[in-house]
Amino acid sequence: MHTKWTDEELGIIEAKAELYTPKQIASILKKHGYFRTPIAIATKLWALGYSTSPFLDNYSSAEIARVLCVHSTTVSGWVRRRAAASCQ
Repeated sequence: MHTKWTDEELGIIEAKAELYTPKQIASILKKHGYFRTPIAIATKLWALGYSTSPFLDNYSSAEIARVLCVHSTTVSGWVRRRAAASCQ
């Protein structure tokens, strides 16, 4: 069964399309009371002409840590050190 996308849902996914993964967008939609699977979101984004791969700098520390097999606090430390170095 397919549920029609509401204007609010479409507005949310279009606003988040290039910043978040379909899984992250599903979580955001859930907070607004909508329940869509990441696959449904990816399909809709593709149909709307958006990429389903966000820009690299919008991943969470936990996601990066999981991929690199390090603790999320390690990644957070890297970010803080990089931010401090760029301010000097």
